[in-house]
Amino acid sequence: MEKIRDTMLRHASEEDIYRTKFMSCETNILVKDLDTNTIHQGKLWKHPCENNFALRESWIEEFVKRRRLVVGMVVGMYWDFEACMFCFSVLDGRQ
Repeated sequence: MEKIRDTMLRHASEEDIYRTKFMSCETNILVKDLDTNTIHQGKLWKHPCENNFALRESWIEEFVKRRRLVVGMVVGMYWDFEACMFCFSVLDGRQ
């Protein structure tokens, strides 16, 4: 939660951060596919009883199916502070 607050929510109000910590929430985020130079919309979701965030089902359509990702592939993601979006790349496509 601290890393999310310090990166993705650094411009959010204290009220929004409090609400995020104790409520179920969902927010739209952008994810840039560095391999195809395309930008996709995803949904970041948090369960109220956990401090973990997850990408919702949109991840399956936007990345897993579109890029034909399978078990054994290695992907990387990082938060781009300037663009305020995740960046995604397939690092190892071997199956």
